[in-house]
Amino acid sequence: MHLDVKPSNVIADAGAAKLIDLSIARRPGPVKAGVGTWCYLAPEQARGGLVGPPADVWGLGALLYEAFTGRPLFGDDDDADYPCLQSRPEPVRAYRPRAPRALAETLDAALAPVAVRRPSLGALLDVLDAQAGRPAGPGRWA
Repeated sequence: MHLDVKPSNVIADAGAAKLIDLSIARRPGPVKAGVGTWCYLAPEQARGGLVGPPADVWGLGALLYEAFTGRPLFGDDDDADYPCLQSRPEPVRAYRPRAPRALAETLDAALAPVAVRRPSLGALLDVLDAQAGRPAGPGRWA
């Protein structure tokens, strides 16, 4: 798991987005509270619980939410230590009312506070593929 999916850790290389900075990447398991970047870490990261692939789904959801809505997941004026533990972000359609339903619902689900309620990475990628008009399937994001 990467555990620090955020805009500054994504670069474009030959027309493909690549995730960089593996400094806190680790295997699924317990993590120290707060490992990651303030507004991109999943609630279980903020608490210092067990983390798994859903933590990266949260990070990718936060990144895509910001890119799609033009707004950060949590405001700069949020003085909570970890806003992901205090509040839920506004639904995507609050800022993009005409957003494709499947995309909006999937991004909102990626930001579910409970890890088991988030879509799998594969399901999230399938929705992104569909929005881009690409066929879904194994190997498409290699």
